Amino acid sequence: MMSDATGLATARPLASVVVAAYNAAETLPETIESVLAQSCGSWEMIIVDDGSSDATLELARTHARADGRIRVITQANAGTAAARNAGFSIAGGEWFCFLDADDAMSPDYLERMIAFIGRNPGYDIYSCNAEVVLRDGGRDLMWGGRRWRVPHQVTAIEQLKESSVSPVTLFRPEVFERVAGFRSVYSEDYDFWLRALILGFRHLFNPETLWSYRRREGSKTTALVAEAESLLDIVADAAAMPQLTVEQKQVADRALEFARARIERRRLEEALLRGEFTGARHAYVNARKAFPDGLKYTVGFVLMMTSPALYARVKSARMV
Repeated sequence: MMSDATGLATARPLASVVVAAYNAAETLPETIESVLAQSCGSWEMIIVDDGSSDATLELARTHARADGRIRVITQANAGTAAARNAGFSIAGGEWFCFLDADDAMSPDYLERMIAFIGRNPGYDIYSCNAEVVLRDGGRDLMWGGRRWRVPHQVTAIEQLKESSVSPVTLFRPEVFERVAGFRSVYSEDYDFWLRALILGFRHLFNPETLWSYRRREGSKTTALVAEAESLLDIVADAAAMPQLTVEQKQVADRALEFARARIERRRLEEALLRGEFTGARHAYVNARKAFPDGLKYTVGFVLMMTSPALYARVKSARMV
């Protein structure tokens, strides 16, 4: 049970949705409205203003005054991980969920996810598919291919190889507690899920597409080298966890080799995005080990051999 502003006991919400918001006045209203529009009304939303200098805090408080299920806290700018940790530290829902301030849930996200959990009990982390709105205006699925059309588990071994648990996910509060929250690293989502899976929490994927994600200029995904260096640190830390099985440790060691190679690939791509094309073809050939998918490498090879500038334009438009 929880208490409202009068101190009276209220029913525990089914889900706590934490939104970390920094200078998000342009996109936050759409994110909030997507939660307000949920067909399942048993939720609380905790908006954490991370020291914004725009109208983010004012907008959040306006919505909180209009709907008692919304709470707002504010802190000096400390980053997404710290903001999420602050939100979840006061959350009281049966399930936790984090939503970025430029993401949006479909109106039936909670209803369908809770129904999916009811049909598939016994797991700790439930994710689903998403529609990605690309910088060039195109749309794509976050997860494509035959495997992602049916329910399935993502294991620690798979997560070591590639980030395969989407951000907008329902997970048990115990996951947050045992993982000890989010760390202040690039790709804090990947880090959180990886550590959770290594600790033995179980995941299940729902193939329904129930939220949308926008790739925007200035987002962290444009800091390619910094992200790759952070991923190397994340995998190195995971490889040192004592809970790893022998097989997981072997996979972690291989993932470390790949993470090191990926840094050179990202340096090449950042140079291309800056319009620096000298030596690009040679560098791309040398970066083969940084492409786990042979088809993607081949497509990129054709683009690069045709024109490094063309590769850069495609990379910029469909930043992944």
